[in-house]
Amino acid sequence: MKKPNHPPTTYGSQHDLQVVANLAPHLLEEALCVKHIEFLSPLASEGYGEYQDDFLKKLKIDDSAHPLKDFWPAKGPQWDGLAKTDKGEILLIEAKAHISETFGDGTQAKGESLEQIRRVLLNVATNVNANFIEDIWLGPLYQTANRIAFLDYLVNKLGVKAKLVYVIFLNDPIAHPNETKDRWNAVLDTAERYMLRLPRRFQLAKHIKRAFIDYKKLPLIKI
Repeated sequence: MKKPNHPPTTYGSQHDLQVVANLAPHLLEEALCVKHIEFLSPLASEGYGEYQDDFLKKLKIDDSAHPLKDFWPAKGPQWDGLAKTDKGEILLIEAKAHISETFGDGTQAKGESLEQIRRVLLNVATNVNANFIEDIWLGPLYQTANRIAFLDYLVNKLGVKAKLVYVIFLNDPIAHPNETKDRWNAVLDTAERYMLRLPRRFQLAKHIKRAFIDYKKLPLIKI
């Protein structure tokens, strides 16, 4: 495979994951203590494309028993990365380089789409014994909530061996000096336990991993 050119930016979580996916998958393997990871996106050969409603097709997962369209409205989450391990486990990857990326403006859905999303998230919260606070689950932590919902869909509806992996890049130029591994863990723990009100050992906890990668270890890409 030819070496990819620089993505549009030279830093930030999107760029960092593109480098790892195409040039340094061993960094994620080391972070997760996995022998082999095959990235399916974002690949240079596909123009660094990211998958959205078509992610199941890319992963070759049959959803006929529980169709995705019945689970979630169109234009669902866009995955930063998709991968699989040598043991056939699917990795749904969310990349982050700045703590502020943990929080967002909430869902923009309206009407029936909003009601469908609300029902799904309420059901997930109930299943994992969490306290569903609508303003949080549909608000600043909506991205985290919907990723957990999709993980639940794959694991408990489709019976897929899957993990949700937060790939966190330390020392990226956009990050603040105090955004250490300990600081990241503290913020993410607070988001999960005190904002989403997820129990410490909730049902899907073993399927969610944090992988920390030092930006300084990324190989340089020469055009």
